[in-house]
Amino acid sequence: MPGQVWGTSALGGNLAMGRMSHKMRMFSVDACTWRQFVTIETEFGAGEGDTHNFRKISRIQTAGGTITETQKIPVSNFLVYTDSATVAEYGNSIEWTGKLQLLSEVDIEDPTIKVLRDDMVDVLDAAAGATFQATDVYYTPTGTVAAPTSTFSYTGVVGGAATRNLQVFDVEEIHDRMERENVPYFDGENYMMVASILALRGIMRDDDWEDMIRYGDPERAFKGEIGRVMGMRFTKENNVLSKTALTGGLGEAIVLGDDAVFEIVALPEHMREKEPTEYQRVFGLAWYAILAFKQAWDYTTEGEYRIVRVYTS
Repeated sequence: MPGQVWGTSALGGNLAMGRMSHKMRMFSVDACTWRQFVTIETEFGAGEGDTHNFRKISRIQTAGGTITETQKIPVSNFLVYTDSATVAEYGNSIEWTGKLQLLSEVDIEDPTIKVLRDDMVDVLDAAAGATFQATDVYYTPTGTVAAPTSTFSYTGVVGGAATRNLQVFDVEEIHDRMERENVPYFDGENYMMVASILALRGIMRDDDWEDMIRYGDPERAFKGEIGRVMGMRFTKENNVLSKTALTGGLGEAIVLGDDAVFEIVALPEHMREKEPTEYQRVFGLAWYAILAFKQAWDYTTEGEYRIVRVYTS
């Protein structure tokens, strides 16, 4: 049975309501947040099966250093890892009757395209966001606001229960840990924190935030970006991240280094028109894509990571 029909007002009949305004009041769906942080894998496309195999090269296993005149230059090596990502189909559709299309004062395709486009943005961005969340490395804010402490876990399991919201102390802790462990910067100079609105609010209420906030190059700004502090850029997000993860319902955050998640695309997202059926009495539109999102590095396998998730047990 088609989803949009003439006989039910809320499913289509209201599209022809006399002299009422034809302006459609659509729910606003923000443009993608997470997909702006992925790396597009260009070496995969149609006609190559559903699985993309790729290699990862570790850092050098033993660092170099000074040597004496008669000493041989030391020999080290690097490790080669293999991994894969499998694409999946994504899509959704809306159908309507020929009667609705004939009698409606509004072109049914216009609101249908808008609704499907918003759904496409939401679904694919959520899929990308879930990939960022699936990291092995967790950070939990503990202690009190006056005497903050923290817990890191590298096992893929949260290391403890949060006892406060985020503050600038946590920004420093995460930044310095990632820097000490040679996680490459997101943009060559800074890491990127993507935070839920309430989690970010805790940082912004810290007196140190006002004293240290700086704004980067507007031409390089990402959607939702609000500033940077202590080598950390900040972006707010309201689609994927939990709004109640930390103590007091104060959300969660994800901190990114470079090369965190990549996207492989067999078929980019696009709109498709349904062939009319039932003697051209049923019409439809759909969005459709074949792609996948994949973390480039994981700590438990390679001992390297690019993502820290701020969360609680």
